[in-house]
Amino acid sequence: MELGVNLDKKTFGIIDQGTSFDLNFELSSANAEAVGEGDIYASIKASMILEVFTAADWEETDFTDTSKFPVGKPSYGFILGDWSDKYFIGLGLDVEEAKIAGQNWYLSILGIPGEPDFAESAIDTWDSATKKYDVVVDKDGSTDAASVAIEYYNDDYGLELGIFNYVIGGTLAGNYGDNSDVQINGYFMTPEYDINGLTFQIGAAGSADKGEGAVRAGASGKVGYATDVFSLSVASDVVMGIPTVDTVDFAIDADVAANFTYDFVAVDAYYATNVKVNGTPIENLLSAQAAFNLENLTSVPLTVTAGIKDAINVSKIFGKVDFSMNGFGVKLSADVEAQDPNAWNVDAEVSYAFDYAKITAKVGYGSNELLNASIEAENTTLIPGATLKLGWVDADDLLDKDADETNYGKIYAGATIAF
Repeated sequence: MELGVNLDKKTFGIIDQGTSFDLNFELSSANAEAVGEGDIYASIKASMILEVFTAADWEETDFTDTSKFPVGKPSYGFILGDWSDKYFIGLGLDVEEAKIAGQNWYLSILGIPGEPDFAESAIDTWDSATKKYDVVVDKDGSTDAASVAIEYYNDDYGLELGIFNYVIGGTLAGNYGDNSDVQINGYFMTPEYDINGLTFQIGAAGSADKGEGAVRAGASGKVGYATDVFSLSVASDVVMGIPTVDTVDFAIDADVAANFTYDFVAVDAYYATNVKVNGTPIENLLSAQAAFNLENLTSVPLTVTAGIKDAINVSKIFGKVDFSMNGFGVKLSADVEAQDPNAWNVDAEVSYAFDYAKITAKVGYGSNELLNASIEAENTTLIPGATLKLGWVDADDLLDKDADETNYGKIYAGATIAF
């Protein structure tokens, strides 16, 4: 519930009743595990959960078209729900292990291992949706990163064999007749070797489907070296498309990620061909950053980061400063496009946390002439079980430059009760 004034809608009083709620409540859960005896034995581990939760979206379902229910069995469970408010009951079953094993070996029947993916960007990251039973429950719940990796044509079937920490996986499935088809997958990965601080690991995978016109092949590797003073690591994935018909061209893509740390400095670099960043395809992506933890030098808890994103195409140069001490925090960030110096943004955040509340103020301005600001105070201790808030938010365009943006936001006092 929020009590206040909305400066854009020109309303006052109770401006948001807030009777909806986010829920993730476990009704029941069970874990099962069985391990046989003998030199050769079988084992299985599984867990089941029955829960009620709210969801932001069900991506492949039109909630207004009730003829589409049920929409089919999700990957591991089923859904019941109140379609209008998107509250759900989910029953999930997760089989963690099903294998036959002996000394220093095992055979898993759960399917082929996931594709090898050793390199990913530490710079080109974004918030991604968290799914439960094929339902989007939190669009800011996890982080994805730019990465190049082979994709199997079909990974519904397969076996995994482990011998002395070496892993081999494979799939052979198909049909015969007038529309015959065959699918083959293969996977191999070594353990991580460690020789006096030098570590390395390699992996490879391949996938073929008779009707696809190309065989996918991938190789991955990573190497690192660490001492008490510094560490260095490099990882790479190479993916090829090898044509099996004349109408398909040969294709090869790769990425390389490197990290170096020494005392108060940490450097990251990433390069990839034909990779996607938050859904946007980029033919050549090059990014790098350096972070300086000055606390190691000055005893002041200050971190300074500078870098460049997509240096080949956009060349967005960015910088960040983070400071925190005794409940007081400051975050400053700015970015500018080197190829278009008129495209830039500056943001600042100041916060202070003490026994009774945390106060956070933010302001931002950019080349689009949009000035935004907010200030909020939050308390979780005054009334046990309730979060009290007081603030001015949603002022996204204080200079009134964009008709689609809210101008002056709202001033409110609110309370959230959680259970």
